Amino acid sequence: MDQTAVPSGLLACLLLIRFAGRSYARSKRLLVIGDVGQNKMSLSYIQSVLPRLPNSEEKSVAAHMLSIAEMLPRVITEQREETIAQIHNLAGRISFYEDRDLGALALESIGDLITEKEFQKIVYSHAIYRARWCAQSGTSGGESLARANHLKAIEAKLK
Repeated sequence: MDQTAVPSGLLACLLLIRFAGRSYARSKRLLVIGDVGQNKMSLSYIQSVLPRLPNSEEKSVAAHMLSIAEMLPRVITEQREETIAQIHNLAGRISFYEDRDLGALALESIGDLITEKEFQKIVYSHAIYRARWCAQSGTSGGESLARANHLKAIEAKLK
C-alpha cells in the first residue's frame, strides 16, 4: 500500500499488517479484512474538502471518520452498529460544509457501494438521520431548504 496516498489521520488510527496478499486493519476493536482504501474514489469529494475545513482538529477528526467509513462495507456483521456509531460520534465533531453534513455524505457514499440490500438500507437510514438533523439546524429558510435537498436525495435512494 502506498503510504503517501493514505490520509495522515489514518496512519495514526490503523495498524496495517500485510499477510498473504491481504490487508488486515485493526482500529480499536474492529476487525476488517480486505484492501483498505479500495473505496477511496467514492469518497473523493469529502477527501477534497478536508484541506478546507476550518481547523486542524476538524481535519484530523474528518480523516479518521473517513477511514472508518471506508472500512464499513467490510466490517463483520456483529460490529456494524458499533462502527456506524463511531461514524456518528466523529461526524458530530465536524462543522457542516456547504450546507451538508460530512457524516451523511460519507454514509451515503458507502451505502452506494454496499451490495447487501438490508445493510444498505440501514446505512442509508443513518445517512438520512444525519441529513435530517443537518437540515433542521438551519438558521434561515434558504439554508434549511438547501440542506433539505440532500435529505431528499438520500431518501430517494432508500425507496
